[in-house]
Amino acid sequence: MSASEDELKEEFQKYGSVLEVFILRERGTQKHRGCCFVRYETRADAEKCIEGMNNKMVYPKQHNPLEVRLADGEEVRLDNKVFVGQLPESCSEADVRQVFEPFGALTEVVVLQKGRPSAFVKFINRSEAEKAIEELDGKFTMPGSSQGPLKVSFAQTKGRHGLNQMLSANHGLNPMSLPPGTHIPPVFTAPGMGGSMGGPMMLPSVVLEPKMYVAGLPTTIELDQVKGMFMKYGAVMDAYLLDGNSKGCAFVKMQDRSACDNAIRDLNGKVVAGSVRMLTVRYADKAVGGGGGAKGGAAGGTAVKLFVGGLPPEVQEKDLYDTFAFFGPVQEVYIKRNADGGHAGFAFVRLVQPHMAEAAIATFHNVYTMPGAMRPMTVKLADGEMERLGMGGAGGMAAHAAATAAAAAAMQAAGFA
Repeated sequence: MSASEDELKEEFQKYGSVLEVFILRERGTQKHRGCCFVRYETRADAEKCIEGMNNKMVYPKQHNPLEVRLADGEEVRLDNKVFVGQLPESCSEADVRQVFEPFGALTEVVVLQKGRPSAFVKFINRSEAEKAIEELDGKFTMPGSSQGPLKVSFAQTKGRHGLNQMLSANHGLNPMSLPPGTHIPPVFTAPGMGGSMGGPMMLPSVVLEPKMYVAGLPTTIELDQVKGMFMKYGAVMDAYLLDGNSKGCAFVKMQDRSACDNAIRDLNGKVVAGSVRMLTVRYADKAVGGGGGAKGGAAGGTAVKLFVGGLPPEVQEKDLYDTFAFFGPVQEVYIKRNADGGHAGFAFVRLVQPHMAEAAIATFHNVYTMPGAMRPMTVKLADGEMERLGMGGAGGMAAHAAATAAAAAAMQAAGFA
């Protein structure tokens, strides 16, 4: 297959508005690797394309029909399913529909009666799901409920984390409480800063669990005070302070990710009374210390942090999230911004598995130029990642090169090259 980007775009535009076509090529030779990514303006157009082309269209001089499907990570990113907790005991599917249908068309409603009733509600359009969450979460109580306002958030659709979401809301994992008279330290905007420092983008469809890493706390702060700081954003399910050289740091687990999003948006970059440092509040991951309730943090972990350079001036966090989601779930995107909102042309992207990071490096580094940029991207392991992942030194460099080759081979075996 030797079609150009323009030729492919012309073919794929038969099914809808195409924003971008990117052909994967070999480094150095720039030889076509036989696969590409196509970005449509809407999911509906992408699905029409899959229906019309997958295993049906054969290009000239090709023996096999095209394989056309959603890129890895897109199904999770685009899911429009909402989790609903704290329903009344006698709640039916019709009752749930009556609450959620004013926000948009529904394709599925499933009520779970085991334990405390909860439900999953699936919208056709993500914007309508977002509106329902904004209007209902923590604000609307269904008639007959003794549980208080509804808990509404995007469903965590994969593996044990989706199960954890149901368990935490419905099966006795009760929120933490505070002793009477606990003093909660006030939080201030840092001098010269209009708010937060442009912290990591909230990515509710792919973040693994509602757990945050917090740094910049006063070294004398007590655990109950930390809980109190976060209870205004939702139920705190677990919290613990780090000690030793990590004093002033903590992990806080909330009932759902929307509570984490609100806390990160409100607190990151602020200053707590009694501290001389600005707060860092972001989603926790294994690289920072994703252990259970024990004190301390686990070094290591599987999530991999990438340095991404050569970005255009107008790039936003969502642009990078969409770009790297081709390779799998993106845990974090961080663009360090100046006080005026500008940036220095680089960012950090954290992918949840090493092989995803290797595939991104092998595909994008010095090859892909983002729209509006003057040169191809620089994509490499962030400083310190090679040592953290056990790839330091000459042997580590060889292992890194071997891993990159293995990632390319895996992509080829999977039909991506």
